[in-house]
Amino acid sequence: MSYTLRATSVLAKRRLAETLLSAGFYVVLTAGLLLEFVFVSAFVSSVNSAGFSYSATPLYGFIGRVLSGAFGTTFVDSLFAEGPFVFALYTSFLPVLTFLVVSSVFRYAFEKRGEAVELLAYGPVDSVSYFLASLIRDAVMSAVALLCLSAMLAVSGVANNMVLGGSFSYHVVLILFFSLCLSAYGILASSVTDNPASAITIFLGLALLFGVVMVGSITVISDQVRRAFDIVGLVVRWISPVYYWSLGLRQAVLGNWLLYGALLLLLTALSAGVFFVSIWVTKARGVWQ
Repeated sequence: MSYTLRATSVLAKRRLAETLLSAGFYVVLTAGLLLEFVFVSAFVSSVNSAGFSYSATPLYGFIGRVLSGAFGTTFVDSLFAEGPFVFALYTSFLPVLTFLVVSSVFRYAFEKRGEAVELLAYGPVDSVSYFLASLIRDAVMSAVALLCLSAMLAVSGVANNMVLGGSFSYHVVLILFFSLCLSAYGILASSVTDNPASAITIFLGLALLFGVVMVGSITVISDQVRRAFDIVGLVVRWISPVYYWSLGLRQAVLGNWLLYGALLLLLTALSAGVFFVSIWVTKARGVWQ
């Protein structure tokens, strides 16, 4: 166990240093900050004497039409009830999350194909320490990105005489736990194939499946189509981080903190389960014995 912890610490520190020294993370973080600036500025321009109006600016006019057509006006009204901050946080964090998970998926598949993993396997590095280091790197960098993005939104709010709102912090926590679970699925995708492109395709396919099932169950569509999504969701939702995220968000809005905390634990349990399945798959494929 001491060897595993030591190897995990060394690998995690190395990957964190590589991420901090590379330009990729700063590029996507800058893109996220720019998205926040655009959304907050457009929101301020959309406020008139009658309050917030989607039609006041072309950007929010488009956003309002798309979201209202897909989810209904009630969802859109609740999304912007406390300002643009929740919407801006999710959209700005998306490129950061995509970069972190996809880069981790690509790295393992690339190192496996180049036989670098086999060299590590002859030393003190086992599958647990290797994957755990990747998970730690994604979790830490996600937390750093969320801190920066939240600080930017807080400053923007003060500059425009707005506050983040009482539910904002709960969104931040949910995003962090959600990103951890999504990173675990990235590890699983990279463990089933040696091809980097195939690993990324598998991961994106899983993420798309989880998203489509959730959107299909709440989108304003015909009853027959929604019923089909509900049937598929009966199976998929139990292994979907998107499903637990949506439940946690609902409990936060209702103020049911006991169930909110329980759903965070379920997201953690799902992450752990997917993580250990990845280890089992890797050992079954003969990389680590």
